[in-house]
Amino acid sequence: MSASSHRCQFCPSCSPFGRCAKREVPLVTNKELDNPEFIRDVREYMADLPVSSWAMLDYLLDGYRDFQGWVYHPLTGAHLFLDIDEVIECDHREWFRDLCRPIPPETKPFLRPATRDRFRVAATILRLMDRKGTAHWGLRAANDNEPSA
Repeated sequence: MSASSHRCQFCPSCSPFGRCAKREVPLVTNKELDNPEFIRDVREYMADLPVSSWAMLDYLLDGYRDFQGWVYHPLTGAHLFLDIDEVIECDHREWFRDLCRPIPPETKPFLRPATRDRFRVAATILRLMDRKGTAHWGLRAANDNEPSA
């Protein structure tokens, strides 16, 4: 089979070698996990989903199962599989119950060390399920365009 026959049927921008950027999603990085605004955005996104905290685990597992692409490490570019056990083996009902609540604006969110990898997996899966809706997680405008007082 020639290289050109591997092109993605969904987008015209695929490389002739079969690499489709729209089917590759970066793993959530440590830098993102250290960003309180990123954590806030992920939690608000989860709270806005039409999925109960009780059904969130199945929602994430189904989304990862149905993804027809690759998760890659942003520093090395290597393709990898997510460690789903991080999410499955936790007491997921309580964790998702707390995670699916929005954070008050006056609270600075953070992740406990024990939950970082679990949060990384969940956020990466949400990212691969909705690339467009999650593209601005953790980003804030440098200038809010409001006149100074």
